[in-house]
Amino acid sequence: MREKILNIAIEEFAKKGYFGASTNVISKKANVSKGALFYHFKSKEGLYIECFKSFIQLFELEFLKFYNENDNLDFFTFLLKWSQRKVEMTNEMKYVLDFFETIKNIPKNIEEKIQDILSKNYEKYIPFLWEKFEKLNLRKELDKKFAFSMVLDFFETFSKRYYKTTIEPKKIFLDFKNVMEIIKYGILE
Repeated sequence: MREKILNIAIEEFAKKGYFGASTNVISKKANVSKGALFYHFKSKEGLYIECFKSFIQLFELEFLKFYNENDNLDFFTFLLKWSQRKVEMTNEMKYVLDFFETIKNIPKNIEEKIQDILSKNYEKYIPFLWEKFEKLNLRKELDKKFAFSMVLDFFETFSKRYYKTTIEPKKIFLDFKNVMEIIKYGILE
């Protein structure tokens, strides 16, 4: 029942945004009472956050699968191919882009919770990425941990750049590819 409610809620939020979505409509479409809906999710805010978490969990599971299937790739190739895979996933999953678009117009307290979820999720990837980064042949004068930290900061700043803009996965991927080129080769001739 919980999964059914989540799927219907994702569709409702994706179509109408946070403010336009109705828990009455969600409970009616899910064929459950509003009491049952709030038993599982406590509030509209709780339901929205659980919808968001469900996408994050799907991406996390796919990341682990992708990582295990691509353990031979170097750090930069891995990141590039992983970002390609994320674009494919957003195109495959119904309502994912529309749902992520709704994040632009949500109450501040929910936005803060979403940012917290994203930060905690991001931390989970660091050991996997470090394992790949550690194998790179950097210039001898560079401190590997510092360089890794700077690269991660660069990518985090890059992703925040698109947080409140219209999501165009292909454009984001091309921009990401350019960022990777800058990190690998610099900006000077």
